[in-house]
Amino acid sequence: MTESSFDSYMWQILEQKQRFISQIMTSKSPVRSCEDVDDTDLSYAEIKALATGNPAIKEKMDLDIQVSRLKLLKANHTNERYRLESDIARTYPVQITAVKERIGGLKADLVAVKALQAQQEKDKDSEEETFSMTIGGKEFTDRKEAGTALIAACAGLKAVHAEGTIGEYAGFSMSASFDGFRQSYMLTLKRKCSYTLEIGKDPSGNITRIQNTLASVERQLAESQKKLENLQGQLAAAKEEVRKPFAHEAER
Repeated sequence: MTESSFDSYMWQILEQKQRFISQIMTSKSPVRSCEDVDDTDLSYAEIKALATGNPAIKEKMDLDIQVSRLKLLKANHTNERYRLESDIARTYPVQITAVKERIGGLKADLVAVKALQAQQEKDKDSEEETFSMTIGGKEFTDRKEAGTALIAACAGLKAVHAEGTIGEYAGFSMSASFDGFRQSYMLTLKRKCSYTLEIGKDPSGNITRIQNTLASVERQLAESQKKLENLQGQLAAAKEEVRKPFAHEAER
């Protein structure tokens, strides 16, 4: 490169090409990043400035680069603020309301589950099981018979390509459907909330699966309460963050 020669123009062409290529290939503008001015692009700009033989051009280019960087940072700050305002006004309130409703439903369902578990504990002490499940309007007091009737009811729905309620257990309605992707029967237990499980081929094993699914209500309640705390924390953090001014406002 020769100072004060036509090389200055050639480097300007290279700079323009590199700026265009960098934006297309890396999508750096307008992504949320501080490194929006390409390193190679800066090198071409500096070489072009040196070729002019005028230090003021170099200084101007440095200032132009800083201005471009600040504009991108300001745009990023503005976009982030709009996103936070949207989350504060709509996203978080909707999510928090949904989780609170689920927590209420889980608490109500847990009452029924605790009653069932208490009865099961009594049965262990007496060595006699008090079991009752209704399938297709008929009450079954034997686990294996109930499991067999459950599989038959699911098969009946598959035969007519339908899904619907097939029975009741411990205050939870039971509805079944056939999952063509899994090639298996799916059972949904519902009281206030819904709980889905896969039905297998073992009649007694299916009853155990149902009981284990209901036993998971307490764990799901704890997880939902933790999720609510996280959402409320995120909402508080978003409200604090949205009040922060642009950090580089003084430089503009």
